[in-house]
Amino acid sequence: MGGKNLQTTVFKWLRIAALVGPGVSMAVTPGRSTEAKVSDILSIYTGYSIEQKNFQMERLATGWTPFLMATLATYGIPKIAGIIRRL
Repeated sequence: MGGKNLQTTVFKWLRIAALVGPGVSMAVTPGRSTEAKVSDILSIYTGYSIEQKNFQMERLATGWTPFLMATLATYGIPKIAGIIRRL
């Protein structure tokens, strides 16, 4: 009554973690300069490399695939379970 649904909150934070995770992974990689880390982070979220001056879909997939899969899991699986439950 009047409380928030725990599942909704957990799913929201799961999606946020999946979105931020690849960038954090690049940021904490040792042995690279700060400029290189920033360039890598921008590259995985936009697909465009400032250093190489080109766009590659693989870079874009590296940054966004975890978020897309988490979104599919947190929205799609409960919907499918609801449909099966009604059968």
